[in-house]
Amino acid sequence: MMDDTIEQIVKAAKEAVKCYGGDDQYMILEEVSRRLQEEGRTALMVEYLGEEVMNDEQ
Repeated sequence: MMDDTIEQIVKAAKEAVKCYGGDDQYMILEEVSRRLQEEGRTALMVEYLGEEVMNDEQ
């Protein structure tokens, strides 16, 4: 199930950038990667630190 989700995200990202040239695709996908890593870290913090993180963000 997680593999399917990952494949859907990658497929959507590749589809979204296909009209750009190689350099632009790289820059866009690098930024998407950076933002997804941030989201992943936030998800872990919420999982392990609970509502403390959510309260700090408000």
